[in-house]
Amino acid sequence: MKTPKAILFDLEGVVIDSEIVWDDVDYAWFESHNDTFKPDEMRHLVMGKSIDQATEIYKELLNLPQTITELNEERHKIAQELFSKEIAFIDGFKQFFEAQVRSKYQVAVATSLVHEFLQPISAKLKLDELFGDHIYSIEDIGFVSKPNPDIFLYATKKLGVSSSDCIVFEDAPHGVEAAKAAGMYCIAITTSTTRDRLTKADQIIDSYTEVKI
Repeated sequence: MKTPKAILFDLEGVVIDSEIVWDDVDYAWFESHNDTFKPDEMRHLVMGKSIDQATEIYKELLNLPQTITELNEERHKIAQELFSKEIAFIDGFKQFFEAQVRSKYQVAVATSLVHEFLQPISAKLKLDELFGDHIYSIEDIGFVSKPNPDIFLYATKKLGVSSSDCIVFEDAPHGVEAAKAAGMYCIAITTSTTRDRLTKADQIIDSYTEVKI
């Protein structure tokens, strides 16, 4: 791995611990539809997808009669409330960022979350103090989701660096595929899934304490 100029972070499962929040969102939403499915049984199907894309998957799987718009409105309302209350950093991220990243590299967030959810998260955790205005959403690239590399390529363009000069931190198989498709070095962290599903990454870690750049 050559010395990078920029480090790009996926957000969920990499910077923020949102899994428990989405569990709460989905359990509340599934319960409202009196469904027997458990969200954790289907998490692998929606990992790395936007909330709207996940809703489409759920609608098809559960054969729900409501429109996508109606279902999204339900989930958005629940998620907005919970994100403003329950969100926290991934264990070890802040320490790693302060010790090895801040003031040394250009940084950006490249996430599948839309701005509607980024705003309460950023307000609670003060993400702008870490990333400035380099927090990029799937919404910024016309909702082209990973494993397409668009979100990472968009971030490099905004930072003014080449793909080969970037390290990406990811936690999901689709994210790893997107990073590699963009021509970037990828470090995968096992916060959201198991090592065997992240084998396309250049490195796999279980904790930020393992990382040395």
